[in-house]
Amino acid sequence: MSDRAMRRARVAYFAYLAYLDAQVGRLLRLLRTGGHGETFVLFTSDHGEMLGDHNLWRKTYAYEASARVPFVVMCPESLMSERNREIDQLVGWEDIMPTFLDVAGAPIPDSVEGRSVLPLLRGESDGWRDVYHGEHAPCYHRSNANQFLTDSMWKYIWNPITGEEQLFDLASDPNECLDLAQSERETLSSWRQKMVKQLEGRSEGLSDGKQLIPGRVAAWRAGDPDAVHPG
Repeated sequence: MSDRAMRRARVAYFAYLAYLDAQVGRLLRLLRTGGHGETFVLFTSDHGEMLGDHNLWRKTYAYEASARVPFVVMCPESLMSERNREIDQLVGWEDIMPTFLDVAGAPIPDSVEGRSVLPLLRGESDGWRDVYHGEHAPCYHRSNANQFLTDSMWKYIWNPITGEEQLFDLASDPNECLDLAQSERETLSSWRQKMVKQLEGRSEGLSDGKQLIPGRVAAWRAGDPDAVHPG
């Protein structure tokens, strides 16, 4: 795309976000002034938007622009008195349901993978996850699947179809412009082994517990003539 088209697309998207932000603000003001001050609110999104970063658009990618989403909580004073805190720990969508169950005083099933974030809001972070795992099956074309791990300082991306690896130092390169997979071999190996353990025992057969095994990964869209199916 031309630079002009890129700028126009981004301007329009940011205008949309500003409008959305204003409407969310109206809703929150209504809750506060309408006698619903004890309402627990969590603002998030199902995905980001590449918006031209890496010359890519839409979603599904493991890069920050696509995979990182807002996780903003408005917590009643009865649960947390301190306001405007930024939590450093890694959280994700699997933490939403147990959080709301915890807020409601309901039991959290043992089968739930996520955890309530209320302890984090109270400053209790013992035993929280050190690494976050994300994944996406093929979508826009046959080989754009990904598995990724991040500790917020580093990100390791592995393509389970092609075997391609990428490594980014998010602390110094938050826009993921410099792939260190070839220059930081020791760090790459360490993250690869983390992924080996993460995928061990799963039905796709992408890890045997010792190494990663690229293979055919099923697409999420059934009936798609371009989908990749196992077998």
